Amino acid sequence: MDPFLEGLDESLLLVKNISAALLSELRELPISGLRLRIVCRTADWLPTLEEGLRSLWGKERVAALEIVPLRHRDAMLAPVTAGVPDPEALLEEIRARGAVPFAAGRVTPRFLFNLHLNAKRLPRNRVEMYREGC
Repeated sequence: MDPFLEGLDESLLLVKNISAALLSELRELPISGLRLRIVCRTADWLPTLEEGLRSLWGKERVAALEIVPLRHRDAMLAPVTAGVPDPEALLEEIRARGAVPFAAGRVTPRFLFNLHLNAKRLPRNRVEMYREGC
């Protein structure tokens, strides 16, 4: 798996010059074969970081992409792949229990699917879901 930096925007709360710091560290590494993925909220994306990455790897090897929200049919693929017998019912239960933020994450959807598959229904609220997940 390629190196993956998630939450770059959150690091800005602690390190104001994260772009310069990251680029400085990358310049010290043998990066010729390295593939790096950085995740950041669009509004907080640092153009200086993108420019620096392009200077390191070259314009043709750096892409800044924006991830759009899932469509309903895309959201249905994950529970089907996880073996959920009635994905539509699960998605309705997720909405009813206020668990959409769980379902929208990278790791927590699998947690919701496993809860559903093992218990046949989700906990009543998000607090119970957190507790169950811990």
